[in-house]
Amino acid sequence: MNTLSDLEKEIQQSYALQEPRPEFLNNLAGKICTVKEPAVGTKPVFRLSWAVYGLLAIALITVLAIGPTKVLAQIQNWLGLHPDLGLIQPDTQLRVLKEPSSQTLDGVTVEVYDGTLSADKSYIYLSITGVPASAYPPNENSSGCLTPHYLETKDGQIYQAYGDSEYEVIPSDVNELELVIPCIHNTMPGTAPEHWRIPLEFVQAEEPLELTPVYVFPTETPNANKTSIVISHSLVEDDNLILAGYIRNLDEKYRNLVGGLEVFDANGKPVPFIHDQTQLSLANTLSNRLGFWIIRLKPEGLTFPLEIRESYLEVSLPLEDEKASLSVNLPDEYPRNDLIIEQTFEIAGETVKLYFLRIMPSQFGGYEYAFYFKDHPIIKRLEVSSKGASRSNSRNSFGSEEMHGELVFMSGFWMEEGSLHGDVKIDISSPVKVLETVTLVHFFTPPADLLIELIDMMQ
Repeated sequence: MNTLSDLEKEIQQSYALQEPRPEFLNNLAGKICTVKEPAVGTKPVFRLSWAVYGLLAIALITVLAIGPTKVLAQIQNWLGLHPDLGLIQPDTQLRVLKEPSSQTLDGVTVEVYDGTLSADKSYIYLSITGVPASAYPPNENSSGCLTPHYLETKDGQIYQAYGDSEYEVIPSDVNELELVIPCIHNTMPGTAPEHWRIPLEFVQAEEPLELTPVYVFPTETPNANKTSIVISHSLVEDDNLILAGYIRNLDEKYRNLVGGLEVFDANGKPVPFIHDQTQLSLANTLSNRLGFWIIRLKPEGLTFPLEIRESYLEVSLPLEDEKASLSVNLPDEYPRNDLIIEQTFEIAGETVKLYFLRIMPSQFGGYEYAFYFKDHPIIKRLEVSSKGASRSNSRNSFGSEEMHGELVFMSGFWMEEGSLHGDVKIDISSPVKVLETVTLVHFFTPPADLLIELIDMMQ
């Protein structure tokens, strides 16, 4: 008889995942217990390293030792990746658009071509064609229609849009609605048809759902408050292994101070990978996690465990006693483009370069002056000021972004009244310096059921 230990029970109870359907478990149990006959033909063989085959042998021994039932309990950690809704249970009840619905007015066509409704999310996708270029604002200083569209039932119940495609949750008993578009986004009044009402009908999705299986790794209970790398999701797609993760328990102040990712195999050999930009649902799931990443790699020839390294910068508090200044010449009439400055100065024992200056009218009146400094290995933040300037409504960046072909960080101030011209003294202070680079390390070995999925993909 196979029973769960106290630790296993504690881990299992920490997940409020639904039980897999009996037919799914029976089918999987049959696959685990059935010896697969070799296929006839000349099918390409995907080769894993001997280390992986060793792991699979261990996984098989484990299955035989503890029994398929206990292994099947771990399948509760599998979810499905839906292109619209993200990670869902395989038996989630969904409603889908029965058929596309379109409407054409004065040569402009709006078509709702797809839609998915669940108990907690609503997505509707549309396309708009035939809008003449003359219907849009002539320049960036003017704007067109900003009235959002919405969904409405026959009895007048309204469901607002959260964005271009997402809406408020639609109750399960509401299957017929109208998409109401007061005006086409960003078109000028009177230049394009308005007051669109497009009927939509939703029906129950056919089962089984076409989902990409994703393994959700259990949350580790030991050292729960320790800053560490977490491997949160993995999936197999074509002949690729996709891993997703983030840094747990890292303070928000480090959001823009997380460094690059490195992956090595068990022999210390670098593992090539690419950052996967196609996994939008996973990216949405992890978007609020600091240092999150999604990578795609080839498992062929790998030896496990993989060593995953991710670093972040530990920085000082603002050094208020450190100061510097420089003089910049500002023209009588501000140009539309950025002003290239290229001036260096010394602060806190480091040489820093002011790259360019961006001057913009402020929505609060006056002007905003944004100073962009070239990325520096030690200095990560500065404060700037000038006579008559206010730091209210100003912006600062912590970390770097690429502009004009260079990595830069920014600091700025606001002139509530008047503007700066001629030779202007700029005061620079309160640098934030890098104290050390902290590198986190996590070792990853695919769980038995994920290895089985890899082997199944390879055959």
